[in-house]
Amino acid sequence: MINLIKAHINLTEYTAALHKLEDLISNHPNDAEIAYLIGKTLHGLNRLQEASDQFLIAIKSNPNLIEAYSDYGNLLCDLKLYEEAITYYTHVLNIQPENYGVLLNKGTALNGLKKFEDALMCYDIIISKIPTFAEAWLNKGKTLHELKLYSEAILHNKEAIKFKPKLSDAWFNIGSSFLELDDFENAVLYFEKTLELNSDMQYILGDTLYAKMKLCDWTSFKKMQSSITSKIIEFKNIVRPFPLLYLIDNPELQLISNKNFILNESTKSTSNNKFINRNKNDRIRVAYLSPDFRNHPVSYLIAEVLESHDDAMFETYGIYFGPPTTDAMHTRINRAFHHYIDVSSLTESQICEKLIFLNIDIAIDLAGNTKYSRGDIFKERCAPIQVNYLGYPGTSGADYIDYIIADKTVIPKELVKYYCETPVFMPHCFQANDSKRKISDLPVSKEMFGLPNDKFIFCCFNSNHKFNPIIFDVWSRILKSSINSILWLFAESNKSKNNIIKEMIARGVKVDRLFFAEKLEYSKHLARYSLADLFLDTLPFNGGTTSSDALWAGLPVLTQTGNSFAGRMSTSLLKAIQVSELICNSEDEYIAKAIHFSSNPYLISSIKQSIAIRKKSSPIFDGVLFCRHLELAYKEMITKYYDGSNLEPIDVNQLL
Repeated sequence: MINLIKAHINLTEYTAALHKLEDLISNHPNDAEIAYLIGKTLHGLNRLQEASDQFLIAIKSNPNLIEAYSDYGNLLCDLKLYEEAITYYTHVLNIQPENYGVLLNKGTALNGLKKFEDALMCYDIIISKIPTFAEAWLNKGKTLHELKLYSEAILHNKEAIKFKPKLSDAWFNIGSSFLELDDFENAVLYFEKTLELNSDMQYILGDTLYAKMKLCDWTSFKKMQSSITSKIIEFKNIVRPFPLLYLIDNPELQLISNKNFILNESTKSTSNNKFINRNKNDRIRVAYLSPDFRNHPVSYLIAEVLESHDDAMFETYGIYFGPPTTDAMHTRINRAFHHYIDVSSLTESQICEKLIFLNIDIAIDLAGNTKYSRGDIFKERCAPIQVNYLGYPGTSGADYIDYIIADKTVIPKELVKYYCETPVFMPHCFQANDSKRKISDLPVSKEMFGLPNDKFIFCCFNSNHKFNPIIFDVWSRILKSSINSILWLFAESNKSKNNIIKEMIARGVKVDRLFFAEKLEYSKHLARYSLADLFLDTLPFNGGTTSSDALWAGLPVLTQTGNSFAGRMSTSLLKAIQVSELICNSEDEYIAKAIHFSSNPYLISSIKQSIAIRKKSSPIFDGVLFCRHLELAYKEMITKYYDGSNLEPIDVNQLL
């Protein structure tokens, strides 16, 4: 019977194995091997706490049952309790030093603790003894990817494939490394091979579609989008939070997906009432955590706010965990804080401990679920008040984030239920802005950029992955009805440029209607906005910084209001600058207005004049005023915390 049960387990037939184990356990209540097999079976069924109990029973009943230590270590690894897992793996290795499977798993646990050099040593030992051990090459590749050594990671994963050609994880990892290198064509090739080998792999469908969108390759777009939607409803981890914003304009599905992502990716919290009887600070200590204190859209927006805090009331900390950089924005942001700390080399737990030691009152997550984010810092509860702001335009999906900085446009009353966080409603617009953004004063002309002088110029400088078949259907209808117009786009690669041309030709738009912008230094990029007549926004993910840049440069932005935070950002900006005639509530209205404006350029000229006038006095471009309003919100958060009040929405207008 034991052998039959083991066969079921090896075939992942866990339900059948459990039924047979239940028949055995009544007659053998203290049998260590049966308890171990029950633990292994329950682990396979993802009943992790019950599995843990059974492994511990097995170990207590028979301390010599080595496989129970090994498998319990695997369970602890799945729970991301890496320190405990290493204890059990080490016990096995002390008895069986040549158990390379356990050494491999120990490397995984070390990798989870960001002890990368120690993890690499484990893998190197295995490879030196068994050069054909594919999983050792695979795991070393994963660690090298974590160290941002992407080219080396690719080579190691290719070694894994050499020994196990159908090892889907290796194909996936190579695709992920190519994605980080912005080599989207190769990323798609390896992701599609992964799909062929294992279509149920976590995130593979979302990552594949995201890489294809970077290339404006929309083959199978609707089918893949539909599959992602259905799998989200089934609570499958199929798409990461940030790519999801480009795919689905549905805050309810975003909430479900992001909650599932948090459950799957975060470590188990060890936080234990760390803030009881904490000392009050003389000034409110606010820590801004980000990997983007560099030439990055988040910094372009928030720089002036960080420079404008009231020194008498606030003490600010910049906590940086992004790539090494010495660019001008990094230097500016560094100087804006009272204290700047680079924590890139620390684990999430170590960063959390540091912030607790500093007695931080409010921790602001400026990354959310984006690239380089470190969400487990917040899961460990690094401050009594934790806030989601700016980097990720949507709910984090985390119940340990207390507030989200928003406004009543991006999160209207009827959609509050789809946010884990309690909203803080800013008076004018959720988005911080920098009034010091420099627009180059060097002269620009249409001739300089190869643009025609006698055409109405639509433009969109949003990232290519914000484009999709629906928005191209809309834009092609506009161009075909506005015969005296052209469309000026930013193409991120030759491949995306060629695909854009192909897609527009397929929709009946001639290639001579399309013009492409090259990448420029930021101030010069802002200056060229003046050459366009109307910015065409995207949906489901609006321009965030790009819409703000366009308005700052005086260019009207035509937008269609969506349902999600990311699809309502431009509407919020346009309301705040009081040009609501550029806001559309349907696709047909968006098309009609674009055509109407192109046929009546004097209307656009009038709107440009209004933007130029209102920009000077508009609160959305006053970083100092925004900072004062944000400080009122922070003070209210602190008051509520020390009063022991329940979390309730904060309306800053009511605090003015």
